[in-house]
Amino acid sequence: MSAPRNTALPTVDVFLSYAHKDEQLCDHFREHLSALRRAKIVNDWHDRKIDAGGNWEGRIDEQLERAHLVLFLVSSSFLSSDYCQDIEVHRAMERHRAGDAVVVPIVLRDCEWRDALFGHLNPLPRRHRAVTLAPDRDEALAEITRELKGIIERRWADATTQPPDCAAIPLTKIAGQHQTLSAHFGDLFIVIRKDVKTGPVFNVDMTLTNSGSTVATIQRLDTQLIDPHESSFRMRWKLFYRYVRPGVMDKESDPHPLTLPARGRRDVGIQFLAPASVRDYDWPIGRYEFDVLGWTGSSLDSAQPDFARRHEITVDSRASDEVRWAATAPEEWWIERNDPHNAVGVRVGVQSHSGS
Repeated sequence: MSAPRNTALPTVDVFLSYAHKDEQLCDHFREHLSALRRAKIVNDWHDRKIDAGGNWEGRIDEQLERAHLVLFLVSSSFLSSDYCQDIEVHRAMERHRAGDAVVVPIVLRDCEWRDALFGHLNPLPRRHRAVTLAPDRDEALAEITRELKGIIERRWADATTQPPDCAAIPLTKIAGQHQTLSAHFGDLFIVIRKDVKTGPVFNVDMTLTNSGSTVATIQRLDTQLIDPHESSFRMRWKLFYRYVRPGVMDKESDPHPLTLPARGRRDVGIQFLAPASVRDYDWPIGRYEFDVLGWTGSSLDSAQPDFARRHEITVDSRASDEVRWAATAPEEWWIERNDPHNAVGVRVGVQSHSGS
């Protein structure tokens, strides 16, 4: 009797990219995936599934294009394989940057891989430099399997519950309109929490201005982040906060309509919650577009907001490394920090402003 399907999760197509010299290690790893496979959480594919005489190159391309999750089984043999690097790694990273797939390196045998095209990604296993260096390989592979299930739960289960307007909203039309309302950043503070079920929170110091001659009420505020690779995600406001002391904030209220008097302004602190899928985001270095979107009418499900402002921010290597590391840090790291809130924050400066 086959195992029942896990209806809480979609079946995720997994592509295994590996060197044939690591075939035994690949088979051992696939044994650990068997429970996820039987529960129809993963549908893993590798090139040994190609029948004799089959069009192997076409089948590999087809499976790589449909994969949700691509696993690089890293070793010196994998790095020295021209086909793995020039074809599979190159295309997988293109899809990863576009947000069409997720790439996870799994280091089978110790090697210097950080200068590879995927060298900025967080590898598995977390507690060992490589699977073959672990005192117990089964323990390391079981840990990797649990981590992969967590990635699937956080990213794809979250994606099935996202609101229909989670895609980025183009601001071309809005930027050309005269807007009486505007939002200006004072500061942006990204907070990564230990809780693996949530994404990061974005604490934003903001000045809201109403240049019109009548009272205006903001019913909803969203933000959207568009990264250097033009991948995007949307965030909705979670709460208003106040500063207790520098770097420490406290809840002031839940989201509620904001009323601005005619020709008035208000300084606010707002917290935006990113989707859980962003937990595994790799924070590429470069310039980001951070948009503030506002709705003033009663119809909050309309595609276009009533006002918007674009801010450009730059994530440097320090901020990128800190955010990624905090998102994947082992338990011992949090214990050493003795952080009662189980969170670490990275302040990201606003480099410039554009838009209305």
